[in-house]
Amino acid sequence: MKITEARVSDSGMYLCVATNIAGNVTQSVKLSVHVPPKIQRGPKLLKVQVGQRADIPCNAQGTPLPVITWFKGGSAVLVDGVQHVSHPGGMLSISQAMLSDAGAYTCVAANIAGSDETEITLHVQEPPTLEDLEPPYNTPFQERVANQRIAFPCPAKGTPKPTIKWLRNGRELTGREPGISVLDEGTMLVIASVTPYDNGEYICVVVNEAGTTEKKYNLKVHVPPVIKDKEQVTNVSVLVNQLTNLFCEVEGTPSPIIMWYKDDVQVTESSTVQIVNNGKILKLFKAAPKDAGRYSCKAINVAGSSQKYFNIDVLVPPTIIGANSANEVSVVLSHDTSLECQVKGTPFPVIDWFKDGKPLFLGDPNIELLDRGQVLHLKNVRRSDKGRYQCTVSNAAGKQAKDIKLTVHMPPAVEGGDETSYFIVMVNNLLELDCQVTGSPPPTIIAIGNAIKDQSTKSLIQQRTCVMSAMLLELLKNRSMWTFMLIKPRKLVSALKSFVVPPSIKGGNVTTEISALINSVIKLECETRGLPLPAVTWYKDGQPIISSSQALYIDKGQFLHIPRAQVSDSATYMCHVTNVAGTAEKSFHVDVYGKEHIYALIISLSTFAF
Repeated sequence: MKITEARVSDSGMYLCVATNIAGNVTQSVKLSVHVPPKIQRGPKLLKVQVGQRADIPCNAQGTPLPVITWFKGGSAVLVDGVQHVSHPGGMLSISQAMLSDAGAYTCVAANIAGSDETEITLHVQEPPTLEDLEPPYNTPFQERVANQRIAFPCPAKGTPKPTIKWLRNGRELTGREPGISVLDEGTMLVIASVTPYDNGEYICVVVNEAGTTEKKYNLKVHVPPVIKDKEQVTNVSVLVNQLTNLFCEVEGTPSPIIMWYKDDVQVTESSTVQIVNNGKILKLFKAAPKDAGRYSCKAINVAGSSQKYFNIDVLVPPTIIGANSANEVSVVLSHDTSLECQVKGTPFPVIDWFKDGKPLFLGDPNIELLDRGQVLHLKNVRRSDKGRYQCTVSNAAGKQAKDIKLTVHMPPAVEGGDETSYFIVMVNNLLELDCQVTGSPPPTIIAIGNAIKDQSTKSLIQQRTCVMSAMLLELLKNRSMWTFMLIKPRKLVSALKSFVVPPSIKGGNVTTEISALINSVIKLECETRGLPLPAVTWYKDGQPIISSSQALYIDKGQFLHIPRAQVSDSATYMCHVTNVAGTAEKSFHVDVYGKEHIYALIISLSTFAF
């Protein structure tokens, strides 16, 4: 029997029966139809995450049943029943897939009829993860100062290689925005120069087929304090007792802390000083002169500091000492005098002088201003200098004026001057002495002299002068002639104050010769009289002597004391005495001899004696 195109269904027991007349015989034949293995085609690629179970199918048909063998990379897979398990249906299971399990797997099905194989690629996928970062990026909160650079790292890994995208405040960044760069396939976001606009949340989103992850950053951009007009010093002028405000207009992130200083000492609040509006305003409620000075506001935050300076001038209206009291100044003709206008005020007032309502001509050589204009010094006063003077003082806070009346007194003058007249008169006859006098104010005539003995004459003088006293007579009792003194017709005390006597020096104007040894004491006497008490000035060879340890004025210059005379002290000395009534002088010729001079003198005298 012949079976063409045997089929599996043809398999079985066949019985061959041979029969004849002699009998029959049988024979059984078992027919097995072998079919070569045929693997059912399935997916060529399998994907599994790390740690998960991977089942790689290999469904093979064939007769007899094929034997399944697995290969990876040309090597047989070790089926250990734990990590790699082969199932009866031909499936290969990997209990916990590892990255190393990835690859191309070949399933070979074989029997006596043949073999078949198929290849399946296994991808072991790892969800994206982010590496641990070093400080300061290990925390989501990031702070930067404006204009600094910042780089946000996003070191992601995963299988397959993940893709990274960046979001800022929910909006995706492409890296083409101004100042922003996305580098290294998204693993780094760089902002070249941060601004407050860059504040917010930054997220890097990492994605692959196995999963997704993300890392968040929160950026806070700090802006250093910026004070308006910081580079300019603000000058503030305020009237005394008035309110003033200093403004410190500052911006910054976070809001700066503002502190105020005066002359580098921190300002503390008080009843007259307050700091308001979060430190942006310093209020001085009642400015006082002590409040003047250099102020500054200093703004500080974590990003830096800034400082602005102010100069406060407290303006004090000018005041003139004695402005409201009567001011009269009298001066004798040809003498010097000073008109004072002592002022106070801030800033120091401008002082202008007027005479009889017109600006004073300061080009006059007899006029000079001293002490910043507070003293008007008149030299060698003339009759035309009399009049009404006014000093006007002013500053930005106000002005004030003071009037001064200057009276020029002309010394009394007697017609005939110092001429001495002689008269002959009979006893008990009337003698009239003509005394024509001039002066301002008009003088009163007092006749003084030791010739007045008789009470009736004295009474007559009293009637003429209104005031007379033995004190006046005693004052000049040594005079031997009649003298006419001119004084104001006032009471005795005033008369005595106005009474003047020219200076005189004891011993008269005679040069005194003085010889002294070296290192000895020399005492030059210049005893003076006069009213008022004369001033004494000593001269050495025409040069004024200043009182010192080498030449000491004693008793207001009445004596010149040279404690240790030297040869260099040899000179002509002169004491010059003066008061308003006149001057007097006395000279001394001083020779100081050293030892060699003494020896020479002794030898000379000895030679002369022989």
